[in-house]
Amino acid sequence: MAFQKTKIIIFFALILFSFAAHAQNSGTSLYIVPSAGTYAVGDTLTVSLYVNTAGSSINAIEAGLTFPPDKLQIVSPSAGKSVIELWVGQPSFSNSVGTVNFQGTIPNPGLNTARGLISTITFRVKSTGKAVIDITDNSKVLLNDGKGTNVLNSTSGTILDLVLPPPQGPTVTSPTHPDQSRWYGSNNIVLKWSGDNNTDSYSYLLDSEPVTVPDDIPEQNKEEVSYAKIEDGAHYFHIKAHAASVWGGVTHFAVRLDTTPPADFKINVEPSSRTTQLHPIINFSTTDVASGLEHYEIKIIPLSPVVHAATIETLPQGFYVEAESPYIPELVPGKYDILVRAFDVAGNAREVKERLAILTSTFQVIEWITPSNPWTFILLIVFLICSVVLSRKYHLLHTHVSSEHTRGALRSREVSDKLEKLKEYQRRYGQLVLILTMGIIFSSLFSTPISLYAQSPKSVAVPIISTISDNLTNDELFYVGGKYPAEGATVTIYLENQDTGETRSFLSVSDKSGDWFYAHSDFLPVGRYVLWVQAQIGDVKSPPSSQITLEVEATAISIGSSHVSFEILYLTLSLLFMIATLVLSIRAAHYYRLARRRQALLSKEIAEAEASIHRGFALIRRDIEDELQIIAKLKTSNEFRSQEKEKEKKLLDDLREIEEMIGKEVWDVRIASQE
Repeated sequence: MAFQKTKIIIFFALILFSFAAHAQNSGTSLYIVPSAGTYAVGDTLTVSLYVNTAGSSINAIEAGLTFPPDKLQIVSPSAGKSVIELWVGQPSFSNSVGTVNFQGTIPNPGLNTARGLISTITFRVKSTGKAVIDITDNSKVLLNDGKGTNVLNSTSGTILDLVLPPPQGPTVTSPTHPDQSRWYGSNNIVLKWSGDNNTDSYSYLLDSEPVTVPDDIPEQNKEEVSYAKIEDGAHYFHIKAHAASVWGGVTHFAVRLDTTPPADFKINVEPSSRTTQLHPIINFSTTDVASGLEHYEIKIIPLSPVVHAATIETLPQGFYVEAESPYIPELVPGKYDILVRAFDVAGNAREVKERLAILTSTFQVIEWITPSNPWTFILLIVFLICSVVLSRKYHLLHTHVSSEHTRGALRSREVSDKLEKLKEYQRRYGQLVLILTMGIIFSSLFSTPISLYAQSPKSVAVPIISTISDNLTNDELFYVGGKYPAEGATVTIYLENQDTGETRSFLSVSDKSGDWFYAHSDFLPVGRYVLWVQAQIGDVKSPPSSQITLEVEATAISIGSSHVSFEILYLTLSLLFMIATLVLSIRAAHYYRLARRRQALLSKEIAEAEASIHRGFALIRRDIEDELQIIAKLKTSNEFRSQEKEKEKKLLDDLREIEEMIGKEVWDVRIASQE
């Protein structure tokens, strides 16, 4: 009993020990000091990499750092002091890629510390912005346990704010680009400055270097300068003042420009843009070269009143809503337009559109069977015509063969002609041949299985239009949207039908972002339209916008208040054509099979009849040859008269004709019967 208690105590002690060891190892970390800071361009700064072993004993460290090479440059990778006693390789770095690597060991008994300095790195600040120095994911801290166990649990880097040096010359401001840390979408720059009363001239320039010193040549402008159509990127204005024959210090002013929207991109819908999934996955992604991406906005527009009413509770009703990829909406069967806008930090936007069709299961099966392609439809018509022709051809063939078979082999043209010849010779040479021939023929005919015969065959500002439904059809809702630089403005949308001259107007209101949007509640009739918009704030109206021409094409048939799209009609007709083609093909194959069987049976009977006639002619030839032998004897006995000569001539002619008849092969008869 005491032994059992001892075992239990040891067991729990081992568990507690393992938990304690795990608690120690779970805190091992690498971190950078300082964790944050602000530095000016041109300054040097040092960051230190430390290890906290959290009570464990370690014997090896492998660490990697990354930094932005466009903003920082390494001056020295190490200050010399380190807990690493043996470097596997000297610390290496790359200013072009932005990486630093350390790898070293600590002899027994290893290292146990809460703040062990691995290395100190000295950087120089190259440009303004935010710089992140981070520890790579493949870094390792190895336990001194003889197994090289990696016990690194966490890492923490540093975020540095890099700014321009403080002004040492005139005070610079910009009415167009006042915030030096912000990106702007206008590339026309106005800069102003002010100095003291003793200043007599200034020297300045605009370039892409953060701390350039202007030359000593005075410029003409003394209060402000303008630059037009400057290319995208970070630019720096440098200015110094001249007073009392001495040039003063330099002031640097940053201007960040980004007039280009994010890169074009595509919306990817999973599993596809035509699906039965009511929760499709909408993916979108792009990049921006200058200022970088800020956010995405999405709008899903139903294209039929029924779908709009069904999704009014599940879809956001604003013009756009901010979203992230992937975006998973809740939809009902129907058609939608998906609009996604990508914004960069400067406020430029790129808008893309994708059509989404949520199908019912039945419609998807029909679409899968009959792909919505005009060439497929044409091909189906060709197949249908071919099936009709083949079905008729084989039906006529079956009818002809059945008729011939019903009449029997004796009425076949080839057989009946030879049979008449045989009868004629029978009248001349006796009854025996006819009796033998007819007996053979009828025995072969009546030996055919009956089952084969039993078968049968089946002003203020002018509002901007940025979004509009393109390729509009009469089974899709019309929508239009845009921007207006004021909240709460009433935007009137005018739509004139050029065929009838009727002009209709609709209202929308701009939101706090300046967006306005209108979706029509019903389908537009087929025709050509002219669209323009006009904004109003209070009693003041803006000038009308430029006109846009729309054309509504017919893709649906109106039946009362219902619309049947051509696509549904096309798929339905395609399905019917496929069914008809299949039925006709089966019917043609059925008749072809029956005709072949009847043909084979008829050919067999004809061959048997031909063989019988063949034998009949052979018997007649034998009789004729006997007659000729008798005539030959008469010649030798001098009793040969003129009558016998005529008989001999007639017998010889009959013999030649019979030889020709006997020479006919059965396959000739078969070929003739198939024509």
